[in-house]
Amino acid sequence: MKPGTATVTVTYPDGKTEKLTVTVKAARGDVNFDGDVNAEDAAIILVYAAEAGAGETAVLYSADDADAESEAKQSADIDGNGVIDAVDAANLLIYAAILVAEGTADWADVLRQD
Repeated sequence: MKPGTATVTVTYPDGKTEKLTVTVKAARGDVNFDGDVNAEDAAIILVYAAEAGAGETAVLYSADDADAESEAKQSADIDGNGVIDAVDAANLLIYAAILVAEGTADWADVLRQD
């Protein structure tokens, strides 16, 4: 799901209505906003890291949508250190492998430093 903000109108049983603003943030690791965290997201992170490392203009999601690009960057920085690199892609792949093997995965387990 692509992140963003939407206004929703809620109608209560008594007929009163209220408008609520809902903000959807990108899930950690779901860089392409397709609802899955998988190897495709890791590949996008690796390409981004290689382009940035080579001094090229690197884009994760869209050069034309600054908000979505910002969300993608937050989603791609798996370890939260402010740098999007191969370590983030590796952690994402570990998470995705656990998710496939066990049906559930926890970022805290993947990022735990033993």
